[in-house]
Amino acid sequence: MTKLSSLRNRAGTVNQPCTMEAETIQKTREIPKIHKSRGNFINCLIVALLAVSVAFVSCEKNNNRETGPALVSRMIISGTTVVYSYDAQNRITSVNINGTTYTITYPSANAIRIVSGGKEDAITLNNDGLITNFLSSYGYEYVWEYENGYLKKMCELGGYAWVNEYSWVNGCLKSELMTEGAQLGRSAYYSYSSIPDKQTNISLWSPPCNNELGVLIPASCFGKSSPYLLSEEEINPGETAKYRYETDTKGYVTNVYREVNGDESLWLEIQYK
Repeated sequence: MTKLSSLRNRAGTVNQPCTMEAETIQKTREIPKIHKSRGNFINCLIVALLAVSVAFVSCEKNNNRETGPALVSRMIISGTTVVYSYDAQNRITSVNINGTTYTITYPSANAIRIVSGGKEDAITLNNDGLITNFLSSYGYEYVWEYENGYLKKMCELGGYAWVNEYSWVNGCLKSELMTEGAQLGRSAYYSYSSIPDKQTNISLWSPPCNNELGVLIPASCFGKSSPYLLSEEEINPGETAKYRYETDTKGYVTNVYREVNGDESLWLEIQYK
């Protein structure tokens, strides 16, 4: 697993609170840089985890697009192609990213493993199916914390050690603030449209899923999410990214356009199973 960048990623050690422990920074794999957003690169479509079985309640998948989250079969993110494979239970079993395959296994109800290139990364879920811990094959550790189902804190334990805190208003994630770490005080702010965000198992365009792990992890595993489509986010002080969407006849997002400094481009294309 590559090292996660700050301000939008989550994971760590089992039941360990966010603390600042010294740790030697280790070498990471080379990965493509896909999309820069405030303080964070969605720069790995590699690694980490993937879908949770029906036993993981909040991460349950249903291929009936009328009654459950629509399953993403393929995405193109700024030119990088991501293809998903599923088993009979609608669990993601592999992710192919520009020809490289990541195999997903489920050794227990609260554990997931991702194997690629001889390296194995470990994911821990709580009893609600929410991601709480991530341990990479290179030794990096991350922790997620929740309150009433909403993501409240994410931190890295060592290395560049940092802590992000998340603020919610009326069920929408409104801001992220780095409260500890080298970029202390860095923040991100979100605004939303009045268009409902229909449930999909992968929801890279929706905070708090808009990070590299969000390419692989079911949106429901991040806890509760904003019910409306994101319209704007502050990506740097005084610099805002605006989002525009196209949907299919059922209202599911199929194309996401991103505008920065007056320059709009097609950022994300989505196809469903």
